[in-house]
Amino acid sequence: MKARHCNPITALAALGALAAVVMSCTASCSRDGDGSGDANTGMVWIPGGEFAMGSTDPLARTDEQPVHRVRVRGFWMDATEVTNAQFRAFVQATGYRTVAERPIDWEELRKQVPEGTPKPPPEKLLPGSLVFAPPAHAVALDDVAQWWSWTTG
Repeated sequence: MKARHCNPITALAALGALAAVVMSCTASCSRDGDGSGDANTGMVWIPGGEFAMGSTDPLARTDEQPVHRVRVRGFWMDATEVTNAQFRAFVQATGYRTVAERPIDWEELRKQVPEGTPKPPPEKLLPGSLVFAPPAHAVALDDVAQWWSWTTG
């Protein structure tokens, strides 16, 4: 099986977007809603539809091919971002733990790194998060470690 590579910034952005939808839906989504009614105050109806998913670009990854039709059902989404207070209420109501709080599963992580990558020492497998710290001076833009760093705890 070919190893899959995961861009941590993209993965975190996708996870954040998914969490925002889940948090909104946990509070007030209509499972089979059609965009009508007052039960979803503060939300907007995103109609379903079809689109072409994938890429024919020569630089596209192999898991982005072939281009294929995908159908998505309509869904409710908050009209604004989730606030810290809303997220806190969601965590208290569900016991949700963020990626930064969950233990790292080496077997799962191993699927995302090149084959043969050795298991890191235990202190490198502690829960954490990428943290953005803008540099105070100009830096080369080809090294994201200049402004993103893995921070545990």
